[in-house]
Amino acid sequence: MIKKILIMNLTRMGDLIQSTPLIEGLHKKYPQAHITMMVSSDFADFTRRIPHINEIVVFNLRQFNDRAFKGSMSWVEIYRYIEHFLNSLIPHNFDLLVNLSHSKLSALMISYLGIKDVRGFTCDNEGDRKTGHPWMQYFGTEPFNRILNSYNLVDIFTRSGDIIPDGRQVKIQTDASDDALISDEIRRLNIQADDLLIGVQAGSSLEGRRWSSKSFAEMGDLLARDLHAKILLFGVASESRIAQEVVAAMAHKERVVDLTGKTGIPELIAWLKKCQYLITNDTGTMHIAAALGTKIVGLFFAHAHPYETGPYGPGHIIFQARIPCAPCSYAVHCNNIVCIQKVRPQHLCSMITFHRAKGFWKLPEGMDGLDEVNIYETSFDDDCFLRLKPLI
Repeated sequence: MIKKILIMNLTRMGDLIQSTPLIEGLHKKYPQAHITMMVSSDFADFTRRIPHINEIVVFNLRQFNDRAFKGSMSWVEIYRYIEHFLNSLIPHNFDLLVNLSHSKLSALMISYLGIKDVRGFTCDNEGDRKTGHPWMQYFGTEPFNRILNSYNLVDIFTRSGDIIPDGRQVKIQTDASDDALISDEIRRLNIQADDLLIGVQAGSSLEGRRWSSKSFAEMGDLLARDLHAKILLFGVASESRIAQEVVAAMAHKERVVDLTGKTGIPELIAWLKKCQYLITNDTGTMHIAAALGTKIVGLFFAHAHPYETGPYGPGHIIFQARIPCAPCSYAVHCNNIVCIQKVRPQHLCSMITFHRAKGFWKLPEGMDGLDEVNIYETSFDDDCFLRLKPLI
């Protein structure tokens, strides 16, 4: 009987959100089980937003960063930290471990713990990575054959835990206190209940995945002019320059609010709940919006692959360049990212305008410049896999 479950997810915020259907499924399958989540220190606070987690253990290698830069870091000290950290977990006697990371370090850590039932990468006696579950074998080989993949990462995660799919969507916990944090700002900005609020995430962790600031600015002007929308710019403090470029290039500056670097996770959640749409690159913000039910207009360029990490839920749309090299291989550094030039601001504005008027997604008559553009709508098939329906 499964009584204690450990889930290791040492990756990014988006991956944490994408693991929530798996966690919910494990909770329903083993209702008496104690579920522990191992996360990196960067996302410990956010992990408290994930339902059905009984305990969080924090793996903190970041504490060694400052000393590494100063040249005073000791590899022996790091080894001792990892050894002590893992030894503290062994007495828990976990019955099941699901490794949603794919690094060599995570595989070595799991082999050290000696848990019998492991889903995901671990190591054999020679220290080589291995995985036994078919869906995790697929997860390990998919990056080498990306163009052939049609499965979302959420579906791979869920089925690796032998969870019977039932259309579960990604979820995070919200609180009334989130809304209270932005109430003063809403009054100051004179935002009314019937205002059309459209969020924009212009930055992303990888520069090559970003649509240009000029394109975001032109799109913002079109939405402000045609729909009288208010544009809310989101992002972390390091993306402030991008937001400033967008605002500087806009003609309708009075319709844009720059919230870049001014929101923590609670405030971001509160703002996204108020947005009717989020226009975004492939980011963690996109996955938060998907968990909140906000309609997403996703922009997938360079390495970003909509079949892998598209917004998990029905009724979102995704733009991608229809060119032979899209998506890029992770082994490639592109010196001429032409894909971001194929999607035009008018394409997004036309789709949102139609959806706003009709309540469903459809290619409006008269849209041009689509010869090298894919537009998909997300939906679930009869087997509860997320599918991308071509709208062109």
